[in-house]
Amino acid sequence: MKRKILIFIGAPASGKGTRIKECIGYKQVSVSRILRKNGYNLSNGGLVDDQIVNNLIIREIRKSEENIILDGFPRTENQFLALLKNNIFVDKVFYINTPIEILFQRVRNRLTCINCQASFTKDTFRRPKIDGICDYCGGKLVERLDDSEELFKKRLDTFEKHTKPLIRIFKEYNIPIIYIDGTLPPSEILKLI
Repeated sequence: MKRKILIFIGAPASGKGTRIKECIGYKQVSVSRILRKNGYNLSNGGLVDDQIVNNLIIREIRKSEENIILDGFPRTENQFLALLKNNIFVDKVFYINTPIEILFQRVRNRLTCINCQASFTKDTFRRPKIDGICDYCGGKLVERLDDSEELFKKRLDTFEKHTKPLIRIFKEYNIPIIYIDGTLPPSEILKLI
């Protein structure tokens, strides 16, 4: 049976990473995690060169026969075309659409584990069992550098300019797009996925 490849897109803090972790039976291929593992600093909010990203992600996809969810890839038209050139075809796209005021609220409230990158919140929604400590690996929880208001605005601008236009390209290639309201409760979003 052919493996499935899904793409999750959404603005920063839309909740796509959290939703992906809940999709049992799919391997998450996260561009930010792979870039950090390969020594790239992502704290300035910009994009890494397409060729570098393409090589790293395509190599990661080829290493696995599992069903895959691409998180943060493609972010540009060139990245999408690199998939096609390498005979990697996408089955479906999930676009988590979240209002900008909610995105800013989430960023101000977010804590991330320095080890496993799990996300938590400062409020009761997804608060860690022990303040400042990751429930999963015991790592320290911190505010992400790229969650500063200035860098977050830059990341949103990058999303609007480079990633959001991919919706049109996915339509041109007849890839089904599932639009999801990012303000729904997590359990409802998971049902839609």
